[in-house]
Amino acid sequence: MPGPSFAAIVTSLHGHVGKTLLARSLTGYFVLSGGTPCIVDTDAVERGLHALFPAEARVIDLAVVRDQMLLFDTLAKPSPQMRIVDVTHHSLMTFLELHRCHRRGAVTRYRASNILYSRPQGRLVRGGRNLAR
Repeated sequence: MPGPSFAAIVTSLHGHVGKTLLARSLTGYFVLSGGTPCIVDTDAVERGLHALFPAEARVIDLAVVRDQMLLFDTLAKPSPQMRIVDVTHHSLMTFLELHRCHRRGAVTRYRASNILYSRPQGRLVRGGRNLAR
């Protein structure tokens, strides 16, 4: 049985707050550590992360069903690679709704408990549990 698969999903309700910078920093860290992370940019217009890593990053438009399936299948598949997803604020609600449907319908083997969420109060939450304790 393969080890845990990790995904860093970087998102915010607002644009131009540093999401792509954080995703770029995480990508740089994993590349410098000798890894080859799977990089996903969901901003099909500006393509900020894709511009920084043109050979490695894949642009996914969450308005296209085929791309939605590709993203969640990539996240669901066990992999030793770190997955970094830069979710644009334009696609945030679509992403969260799709994530909710995948969790409820058990469409994939994706474990939502492995996602760290940051709430506005600054507390980290994992799979609905507060980690600030």
